[in-house]
Amino acid sequence: MNTLKIDTALLETTEALSDAEIGRLYRGMLKYAFSGEDVQLSGNERFFWAGVKADIDKQLKAYSARSENMRKARENNPNNNSDLLNNRINLLNNNGQEREEEKREEKGEEKSSPSHSPVKENPLKEESKEEENINNNNKRPRKAFVPPTLEEVRAYCQLRKNSVDPVKFYEYFTEGGWKDSEGKPVLSWKQKILTWEKYNPPVKQKPNQITGSAVVKHSDDTIKNFMAWAKEKGYGSGGKK
Repeated sequence: MNTLKIDTALLETTEALSDAEIGRLYRGMLKYAFSGEDVQLSGNERFFWAGVKADIDKQLKAYSARSENMRKARENNPNNNSDLLNNRINLLNNNGQEREEEKREEKGEEKSSPSHSPVKENPLKEESKEEENINNNNKRPRKAFVPPTLEEVRAYCQLRKNSVDPVKFYEYFTEGGWKDSEGKPVLSWKQKILTWEKYNPPVKQKPNQITGSAVVKHSDDTIKNFMAWAKEKGYGSGGKK
């Protein structure tokens, strides 16, 4: 037998041995697996030889069976190399499965059928599904834009106390199909009013150069009414009558 399988559990079992004793034990295992001749050990490693030898005997027996099956396969199909290769692969797989079952039996586990073994999903794939579900839940449908009425625009401008002309604003966007200067649909008309406020600042009254107080502008009707009242009272030219 050219290949020897060593169970990793042997490392813990032989932990108390020195490096020299472990070296002699491993060399004896290789020699026995290759030639089949018994090995004489004198150190503490000899106490582990019985269990190690029994495991090697199992492997030798399985190796002999595989060799015999391959020999028969060659006799039956001398020219079919693909069949020989498939038979060898199947024998190796069966041997590996037998080794796994032997380990389970030693640990007291039940044999599992490969046809009924649960299929584990990729944890990264499950995590990406959870993130996708969270993102879909966070996406809320945007409400459809409903153009305001002129009264709504006027009321909002009064609430803001700005200098935006509600009529001009309403007519501008109504004629344009409620699209901005870039041709994009308006999403919030109130936000557009805030933009118009930047270009329509409130008019500040200039103070009187003499008194320093703000100049109050009166309409023509107010001035006419005042002049008529002053004339009636006799004010203006020669004082009060």
